[in-house]
Amino acid sequence: MTNTYTPQERRFSLLGLWTTIKILLILGGNFFVLSGALGQTNTWDGSTDNNWNVAANWSLNAVPTTAHHVVIDINANIIFGASYTVDSFEVSNSAVVTLTSSGLTKKLTIGAGGAVIESGSSLTLKGNGSGRMEIGFSGTNVPMSIAGELTITDVGIGCTYIATNGITTVTGTFRNDGTNGGTIATISGANASNFIFGAGGIYEHALAGGTIPTSTWNATSICKILGSVGAHPSGGGQAFGNMIYNCPGMNTNINMSSSMSVAGNLEILNTGTGFLVVGQATLNVTGDCIVSDSFRLATSARTLNITGDLIVNGGKFDLSAGNVVGTVNLTGDFYLTAGS
Repeated sequence: MTNTYTPQERRFSLLGLWTTIKILLILGGNFFVLSGALGQTNTWDGSTDNNWNVAANWSLNAVPTTAHHVVIDINANIIFGASYTVDSFEVSNSAVVTLTSSGLTKKLTIGAGGAVIESGSSLTLKGNGSGRMEIGFSGTNVPMSIAGELTITDVGIGCTYIATNGITTVTGTFRNDGTNGGTIATISGANASNFIFGAGGIYEHALAGGTIPTSTWNATSICKILGSVGAHPSGGGQAFGNMIYNCPGMNTNINMSSSMSVAGNLEILNTGTGFLVVGQATLNVTGDCIVSDSFRLATSARTLNITGDLIVNGGKFDLSAGNVVGTVNLTGDFYLTAGS
């Protein structure tokens, strides 16, 4: 059957079609407006010098602003002469990048667009003799993905990574480096909901002191204690994935934190001239306990529960000190291949 329409019906049909077209045009226009409002990509080329605040060093011939998605995809040692806020920030293409403050403390603030350090790329923060280099976030739950490496250093008077307002997820390496003898680099505002070490994520604490950031630790993540000399860093009372002690500078016995657990392996690789000593009544290790240097269980009643294996391949594993005897509850096997 063929439909027939009166002239009035045809007029209403055409009006409806025109209204639909106008709506689509308006929506399309809004789409382009919104697209234009997103951060413009502004890429570092360093064509003039190594100063962030020189317009000619950027692809847009403009110093980055809150409207810009900043990309650094070449090796660069960049000097921060002022503090800046950008929409988003990216280190990519296996670039090795350093940001160093000049004069008083300088800060890079990352906006709602978030940040990423891609796998194979690295970012290092350095202070100077007068001010710190800081990195932080503006907004709520700003994402920071570290698949490559981020290093904060104690160069000059150090650096600060301000975790507040962000959600930092590490599947690469976050290194707190205190090997230069300056003021300690710090991580502020970290808690278990906004600082996350995902599968395979690594935290390296290369400080003689300082604080391990409060974090959520995946069972396959790794916390490495590398710089301890005379005391254990604070912040050790957490549920870690894998825990590794490799502290050749230790010159005395150091007590571990009083409330930690290890979901993966506990490895004692190097304790210098001292002993690493269990610091809590019961320490639970779900994986293996691997002893390659001096490790002491008991200075008072202590219990070590190991779900995996106990492997002593060097150094000395002390069950007791004096008349106090510790207890090892071992679900797996015991291997003594070297040491005592």
